[in-house]
Amino acid sequence: PSALPGAVQGSDGAAGTIWLTIQLRNASAKTCTVKGIPQVRLLGAQGQPVTAPSRPEGPAGSRVVLAPGRAASFELHYPNACDTAVAGSRLQVTLPRQQGSVIVPLGSQTRFGTCASVGVRALRASPTTPPVDRISDPQLAADRLVAAWLGGDRAAAGKLATSPTVTERLFSESPPAHKPGAHPCRLVDLGLYLCSYRLTPPNELNVWVTGGASVGYGVSNVEFVD
Repeated sequence: PSALPGAVQGSDGAAGTIWLTIQLRNASAKTCTVKGIPQVRLLGAQGQPVTAPSRPEGPAGSRVVLAPGRAASFELHYPNACDTAVAGSRLQVTLPRQQGSVIVPLGSQTRFGTCASVGVRALRASPTTPPVDRISDPQLAADRLVAAWLGGDRAAAGKLATSPTVTERLFSESPPAHKPGAHPCRLVDLGLYLCSYRLTPPNELNVWVTGGASVGYGVSNVEFVD
């Protein structure tokens, strides 16, 4: 699990249910395999699980071979129209056959309804590919994304992001007139970096970068905070 940093690849909602697609990318220099249905729990502010263990849905899936830089994805869903709910900003994803856990940042505080359990489907090969130019520095990946945003270049931003959701979220906000100051990227988990940029006080842009020097870095999430 230490070689599989996770990120939210996309989300959708309908009829009181939110669907999330989670991507696990092989950030090591070796090929690995995954198979089956993970278990997912939302973590509270103190890092404790605040939802019941998830329930598996559908077939168990087939073996997925992940060369360095390649990714596997799975879908989960949870209710958001309940009388009671719990909140958290991270998911604990336990790999099939209890092979350890991965912590996946949600990017912001998220509410899970407690009137139904979380449903999870099997891992499958992700159609996304690693960054083309194999950026070997997380700060460079984040800086290039911000530069593309400032220049209104969606195509360039798309080449740096691990999913279209990143670009959509970034360009949903207007860029500042001047280049924002940057805080140095810091390692928050294995293969996961947080890079922050100062916008109009007290606002900031957080850029989450995943990967490794050998396979390259890409931006897995962005969030605007104050």
